[in-house]
Amino acid sequence: MNADQADPYSGTHIVKRATVIAAAIGTTLTLIAQPNAVFGNAGIEKLQMAMMFLTPFLLVSISQVFGIREARRALSQGVGRNTEFAAVMLSHGIPLRAAALGLAVGAINTALVSAEIVMTGQSLAQLPANLIAQTLFLPMVFGLLSQTLSFRRTLRLSA
Repeated sequence: MNADQADPYSGTHIVKRATVIAAAIGTTLTLIAQPNAVFGNAGIEKLQMAMMFLTPFLLVSISQVFGIREARRALSQGVGRNTEFAAVMLSHGIPLRAAALGLAVGAINTALVSAEIVMTGQSLAQLPANLIAQTLFLPMVFGLLSQTLSFRRTLRLSA
């Protein structure tokens, strides 16, 4: 067995978890955002669909690294043994990192969607408000949950 198989903090394990989560989230978001393309005969919005899979993958990957790193830091300082979900989620800088990461990812997604709208000759007034809210809010939530779960997993496996 190589070191990657034994180490649950390895890049391989992070990528596997992020892939599974991104597949579930991306599929769900695609079904919600483009039901006529999936179940009907409307065209698929390729950029939007790609973002629905790529965004959760990147966000969860980065969040796991943050959560693992923060848990290791807390363990080295002798704090952070409490693994109660709400206590972890609201501590260790997790909310601030999740908000910053979510806003950064949301801003990039909004810029990409805006550019696509402009490139197709449409007005930015046609930019759907619900899509903007989704691209800002959901990454924050996913980042918060992913960092919290990674932090807790690291504490449990280190005990």
